[in-house]
Amino acid sequence: MKLGMEQLQTLIDALSAQPEGASYRCVQEPYAQFLQAISPTEAELAAQRTQPPVPAPRFTLRLLGAWGQQAWARTLTSLSAQSYPYFDITLRADAPQGDYILHLWPGDVLSPDALYRFAKAAGEGADLIYCDEDIQGPDEAQDRVEPFFKSAASRLTQLSFDMLSCGVAVGRELYRRAGAMAGAEAEDRYTYNLRCLAACSRALHLPRPLYTLARDRRLGMPSGLEPPLAKGETAAAGQWRGSLRVECQPKKQPSVAIIIPNLDGLPALRRLLESIEAKTLHFYSRILIADLGSKDAQTHRYYGLLEKHRAARILYGPQPLSKLLNRAALEAGAEVLVFVGRDAEILAPNWLESLLGQLYRPGVGAAGGKLVDGLGRLRFCGGAAGPDGLVHRLYEGSADTLAGLRQNRFANSIRAVSFLSLSCMALRASVFWQAGGFHEGLERFGLDAALCLRLRELGLSLAYTPYALLRCHAPLPSLAEAPAWDARRCREAVLAALPQGDPHLSPHYEPAEGPPICRA
Repeated sequence: MKLGMEQLQTLIDALSAQPEGASYRCVQEPYAQFLQAISPTEAELAAQRTQPPVPAPRFTLRLLGAWGQQAWARTLTSLSAQSYPYFDITLRADAPQGDYILHLWPGDVLSPDALYRFAKAAGEGADLIYCDEDIQGPDEAQDRVEPFFKSAASRLTQLSFDMLSCGVAVGRELYRRAGAMAGAEAEDRYTYNLRCLAACSRALHLPRPLYTLARDRRLGMPSGLEPPLAKGETAAAGQWRGSLRVECQPKKQPSVAIIIPNLDGLPALRRLLESIEAKTLHFYSRILIADLGSKDAQTHRYYGLLEKHRAARILYGPQPLSKLLNRAALEAGAEVLVFVGRDAEILAPNWLESLLGQLYRPGVGAAGGKLVDGLGRLRFCGGAAGPDGLVHRLYEGSADTLAGLRQNRFANSIRAVSFLSLSCMALRASVFWQAGGFHEGLERFGLDAALCLRLRELGLSLAYTPYALLRCHAPLPSLAEAPAWDARRCREAVLAALPQGDPHLSPHYEPAEGPPICRA
């Protein structure tokens, strides 16, 4: 489906209104030390020249844009230093001679071992190979700066912003199926990458900054484009310049049940229910409160009022939280189940609509929203597995702003994540039961993580959306506080499911740091 003229004009106006500088500031980190640690030595480059990979594919480097003498000299110098010799250079888009096609813009450079590493990856059967990238500093002699460490290829993420970006090598057959890049602008590159990703059989990420953009050329994003959308999907401008908001609302309004666990938390529960009543625009059929054994008399009187006025149904425990929530999901009788933490408060009136807009996109199993604290700092914008088997919350404690490109990519974009929070998680009931519901071997902690892992086993994506915004007035549960049994079971499950690390987080990032920084 293509954008209509009215939608397209809205997109152009919104993108042009966003401040240019808001997209390009990154967290400071020891990037120079990182580059020094991973850069090949002269001995390694010499070995690569004498022992090329077998088979040895040929690369066609297609030059795009207007090349001046200085830009050409800079790019040619990097190509002359390549340790892999099997490549040719062309300006033509048709009939590429190489086995893989890779695009270069004026003044951009490849690291000396770039084509060698692309050639090795080609031997693994990938028809789309992409690498990390960075930008040359203001001084030619200065180290490269502002790294862009990419994640696993995902249509969900790629439709939100150009995650593949530059440094993308495409197999000749895939290039033929997807079609050539139409021009040299950001929107041409974006739609080209989307077409290639949709048509490829296997995409492979090289987690190394092998491609460096010229300091005077920052490929942002489209001033106007028509992204290839699935049936029912719509696109609008995202929160930051260079992003899109893609959603897919259900054709028929589904019945929605909101499920809230509670234990002696009357003030927080009232605040949540009142915010749902005041700020929810989308229809929901019922609210269920799963009580874990409250003793407070005022809480029970409040329950009586809710049931008298049919404002909510109360399910009484005490039971392990997992069993009680499964019981609530069963008795809800709704097509969509939305789990919300008692300490949450609705901030965005379209929060429910935003969750449904992700839940009904192709291949999505669950959707979750953004949580902030009372001071406007991030509590949750998607969970990532660390090498320790713990689930870390990226940017937790950081101000919720649009100030930095990297934070925007994580916190202010619709994207695929590995974990969602039970404090705001929506699933279709059929998918919830297909995944087996909540793991009843766990009492309370890690229920959301275990469910997310099972959805992943079913081949379903988890969608995080910043447009479902809630305030969370208490810290989120942590496995560090969990009983030893729950903590051990969760860590074992995470390590078994993601032995190579979180696919939606670069292995170069340290997730436990809050704002992810590269490992020096």
